[in-house]
Amino acid sequence: DALNSVHWNPTTMILKRDIEFFVSGKKFFDSRGLAYSRSYLLHGPPGNGKTTTIKAIAKFLNTKPESFDFSASYDTPDASFQSWVLGDSARIAREENDGDDDDDNNEEHPKGQQRTPIRLLILEDIDRIFPNDGTKHTSVTLQAVLQALDGAVERRNMIIIATANAPKSIDQQVLARPGRFDKQVFYAQPNVEEAFSFLKKMFDGENVSDDVLRDACKKLASHSYALHKELFAT
Repeated sequence: DALNSVHWNPTTMILKRDIEFFVSGKKFFDSRGLAYSRSYLLHGPPGNGKTTTIKAIAKFLNTKPESFDFSASYDTPDASFQSWVLGDSARIAREENDGDDDDDNNEEHPKGQQRTPIRLLILEDIDRIFPNDGTKHTSVTLQAVLQALDGAVERRNMIIIATANAPKSIDQQVLARPGRFDKQVFYAQPNVEEAFSFLKKMFDGENVSDDVLRDACKKLASHSYALHKELFAT
């Protein structure tokens, strides 16, 4: 239900399916020696669902999204960032190793513990923080961020989501290496049919005809989902 609050289209649906598989597939990752973590880049013009998607994923995970403050001052910026990413991965590793024998014969976690919650880490507006014009807006080095994305910093039980309005403005080191993000998902402005489907859902139960909604979508062509949502609110 949490994920269904998002207006998915064929492009963004890939993310929904990947999230659902990841959350239910820990045994799959463990059995193949894969780190239990995922990373995504959500990009596209503002107002088309990136933030809504993050909120829905957080609700689905029953957790609060954690954002790193790139603008803050740190004594050791890179170490602070990597410590934030690492979180309690070391403790999780110890607990999983200690519980390996028990888990072979018992679906429950050792001593009745619940599975460690999945962390949701957000890297907001990385196109603004690490633009390709060479000026960065943080004391954290790009290399520290890349190490976190590449897996050089061990990650467990987490999803990292980076957002960008204009990916062409991002330093290409962030994007160029295959696998740096498991999925890159484009949040485009809706076309008329996508906007109509969105408004049709919003206006469910209201006394508004399809012709009126479709006409509104034609007039709002090339505008964001946020503006269509405001039409409903107004």
